[in-house]
Amino acid sequence: EVGRSSSRVEDDAVAWRARLLSPTLVAATMLPSALGTWTAADDVSAPAQARNFHLLRQGAARLRGDFETLRELFAEKLLGHGGEVRHARVAAIGLRWGKVGSVRLENGEELGAGQVIAALSADALWPLLGDKAPRRLRECMEAIRPSGFRYTLNLVVDEAGVPEGMAPLVLAAVDPDRPLAGDNAFAIHVAEPDDAGRVVVTVTAVLPMPDGGELPASSAVLGGPFAALRGQLRVHLDRVMPFIARHVLLAHSPDE
Repeated sequence: EVGRSSSRVEDDAVAWRARLLSPTLVAATMLPSALGTWTAADDVSAPAQARNFHLLRQGAARLRGDFETLRELFAEKLLGHGGEVRHARVAAIGLRWGKVGSVRLENGEELGAGQVIAALSADALWPLLGDKAPRRLRECMEAIRPSGFRYTLNLVVDEAGVPEGMAPLVLAAVDPDRPLAGDNAFAIHVAEPDDAGRVVVTVTAVLPMPDGGELPASSAVLGGPFAALRGQLRVHLDRVMPFIARHVLLAHSPDE
């Protein structure tokens, strides 16, 4: 049944994408995939592209507050279902017959666990599994080939620099006929003003992998390309937010 449904969804999504006749419409539907994943937009399947576009149209619920607010919300849900919140560093994840069986903390305490959700990269997770790490995980790690690097620019601006009625999220394509990468495609996230009338505007874009596809030995190598991308994004940003330049109080990028 799942196979039949998947095939039908694939056919419907391909037909939907074929009806997008103009380059502008094609770019508009591909932008959520181009900016929301690490995969090149052209490599995203038709069903995934349709779902990303649907989610963008539907919109995400706004959660007031910062990271701590989100963390408190998760903790409240866990405690409400009989869970327990612990603050500790994990030393190892125990495996039995290829499945997770326990988590050992740095203080030596061992906790039984049937499942583990780890907000870690594969490279950071591998050492915690020890000698019993699944070979399949290593194969998946070696098969990962990044297609680009996400770049983020944070601007603190006076709220007078934000156009009236601007949406909390804006996706922009400079030239729909060109690949949706680099300075040609970017997202603008606009936060709510604080008590002093300051607004955080976050601009994100994806810098394509350099020719050759090899990861740089150091992130410092990307300093030049990131700096060039920043300058181009500021030029394009002025077209979307015409008065932002004169109202910028602080510009900062964690990638530079």
